[in-house]
Amino acid sequence: MEQTNQHEDLRVTRTRACIEAAFLRLLRTHTFSKLTVQMIANEAMVNKGTFYHHYKDKFDLADQVKRRRLEDFHQMALSVFEQEDPDLRPLSDSIAPMVDAPESCLEDLATLRWVSSNDVDVFDEIRKIVLAQLNMYVERTGKPLPDIESEAWAAAYLALGFPEFRREGRASTSIGDFAASVHRACGLFM
Repeated sequence: MEQTNQHEDLRVTRTRACIEAAFLRLLRTHTFSKLTVQMIANEAMVNKGTFYHHYKDKFDLADQVKRRRLEDFHQMALSVFEQEDPDLRPLSDSIAPMVDAPESCLEDLATLRWVSSNDVDVFDEIRKIVLAQLNMYVERTGKPLPDIESEAWAAAYLALGFPEFRREGRASTSIGDFAASVHRACGLFM
C-alpha cells in the first residue's frame, strides 16, 4: 500500500510541475489577464478537471507558484549569504550567483512580479528575505550597514530587474554595471 501512495504522490508532483511550467511559459508570451484555465491546461497537456483538482483558479495557481519560487529564492539567499566573507561583498556579487544559477527562480519571479495577487507581493517578499539576511550579517559581524533598508530595496530591484533587463536583449550589460545603476538610483554607494 505504501508503494502506491508514493507513486500517487509522484504523479501529483509531476502533474503540478507540468501545470506550473506551462503557466510560466504562457506568462512569457501572454498577459495574466488574457490567460485562461483552458489555455494553461492545453499547454500542460491536462484537462481542465485535472487543473481544478489541484488549483481553485489561475489566481490560486499564481499564488502557489510565487510561494514555491520565493522559497527557492530564500534557500538560494541563505546559501549565498552564509558563504559571505566577514566583509560584505558588493550587492551585485551577492545577487549575481542567484541570477546566473542554472534553473534560477529569479527568471520566474521576474515574470510573476507583474501578476497581481492578494496574497503574495513578489518584490516585497524578496526585499524581506534579503533584509533578514542583511540583519543576520550585521548580527554575525557586528558591522552596521549605513542604510540597510535601502540595501534590501536595491537587492530586490536588482534580483527582479536584471532578469527582465537581460530578457529585453541587453545581455551585454554586466550585473555589476546594472547594480551600480540601481545603487545610484537608490542613493547608495558601493
